[in-house]
Amino acid sequence: MYVALHVQSLETRFVVVEVKPMDTGLVKISADALNKDIDRVGHVAVYYKVAAARLHPDGVGPLAPVASNDDEAGRTKNRRVELVKQ
Repeated sequence: MYVALHVQSLETRFVVVEVKPMDTGLVKISADALNKDIDRVGHVAVYYKVAAARLHPDGVGPLAPVASNDDEAGRTKNRRVELVKQ
């Protein structure tokens, strides 16, 4: 557990962070579903971990956001891997 106390002239913040193992197995993706989306629209976004050896990265996130970067929900949606039909 980590604890931080930030004291400033106009505000005081107390932050507690409890470290625990990440839940896994919450999202199930089938290869058939990915293939259908790629065939239908030419690409599909995936938000689970993909082995680096299986990817050819081209970083275009800042050039092609799918949501606003004004809040964490939008930034989370913009952190993605897209499989694109070649």
